[in-house]
Amino acid sequence: MSRARVKRRPRWLVPLVAGVCVVALAGGVTGGVIAWRDGNARALADAQSKCEGSLAKVGKARAAYSKTVEGAGGMKAVKAEQVADAKVVSALASELDVEAPKTLACDAADADGLNATAGKLDAQVKWYATHEASVKTAAENVSKSRDEKTLADARKALSDKEGTARKLLKDSDGKTSDNAARAQLTQAINAAVEAGKGTDTRKMIEAGSELDKAVKSVNDAISAKQKADAAAAAANASRSQSSPSGSSRSGSGYSGWNGSNGYGSNRGWSGNSNTGNGSGGSKKQTNGWDYTKYRDSHGNPATPCNGSDCNWEIEIGS
Repeated sequence: MSRARVKRRPRWLVPLVAGVCVVALAGGVTGGVIAWRDGNARALADAQSKCEGSLAKVGKARAAYSKTVEGAGGMKAVKAEQVADAKVVSALASELDVEAPKTLACDAADADGLNATAGKLDAQVKWYATHEASVKTAAENVSKSRDEKTLADARKALSDKEGTARKLLKDSDGKTSDNAARAQLTQAINAAVEAGKGTDTRKMIEAGSELDKAVKSVNDAISAKQKADAAAAAANASRSQSSPSGSSRSGSGYSGWNGSNGYGSNRGWSGNSNTGNGSGGSKKQTNGWDYTKYRDSHGNPATPCNGSDCNWEIEIGS
């Protein structure tokens, strides 16, 4: 039998194939490592970008919040007694006392850390937005409550003045020389009523000022009439005191001059002569006066007393 001829492989072929396989395997491993590294790098870059984007949003939200808080500063100065509802002042104070979140940084070393920071930053954005709205609402509530109180106070002040003016209008009837001032007061009262129906506090203040002026005018008119009446009364009294009383006197003791040297009756005594002893009898005065020697400014006999001050005694001659 003839033996089949077997072709032999070169000895260098096996090592070559083995080398190629090793190289191929090494290349695959290296490629995988590079691919893995590339994937991590992309994930890290994405996380960094996301975190920085969230941080930027926080910055905008914080700025808006700070601006709203600054704008509410004026309302923060409003006191509880200046508003209709004191609760709104407390609510605003509570909102302004809230502590804002601390600023975060996107400085994590890996994607997971950066993503976690981004989540916290997104929550801060929501916090700032929520509290900005709360501060704005609280400040508006204080402003509205203050306006309500201001309006209520203005209406009450005007109403009080109106009530005083109406009383003066009633009480001054007939106490002024004319009704000009009282007519102006009536007009001012009507204007105050109309102003009180609205919500313009400026008009209410102006109406109150007009009431004050009209009230003063009426009071001045009353004072002027009182002074005029007092002056007239004093003048009348002065004229009464300076006018002559006349030549006739009346009283129980003296009835006046009735003729050429004669007098009328004096407590039952009568006579035609005022000298010496008349036919009717003699007379004397017990208070020390000598009737027969008394004369008036014209030289005529007259009694020095009048009425009940005279105390005469009549002596009947024999």
